[in-house]
Amino acid sequence: MAEFAALFGKEKSWSYRQKYKGNIDVITDFGVEMVAASQVKRIEDSGGRYLGKKKPARAPAKPAKLPGPGAKGGEDVGKVLRAIKSGVQNSKSSKASNSPALKRMGRRPPPH
Repeated sequence: MAEFAALFGKEKSWSYRQKYKGNIDVITDFGVEMVAASQVKRIEDSGGRYLGKKKPARAPAKPAKLPGPGAKGGEDVGKVLRAIKSGVQNSKSSKASNSPALKRMGRRPPPH
């Protein structure tokens, strides 16, 4: 059985699984289990070329939705992004300067 598995580059347990599934006929004469050459030829002839797994067609990705001004998190995301892009923030009058969005993005408000 080990020689049979080695012909296909498999482990010995693979050949036993084939035996128990009934895929191969085993000769048990002389106290040793053997697989006939005709069985090896039959298995070789039944195989086809492996072209890999077929990947299912993917749907196009949906654009991410940003939370609005009333959403959990508190502030208008557009306002925060505009403040970051402009680089000008009033630390006392701007709600965006101490916003959780800036903290999540690793940015700190300018010093007072």
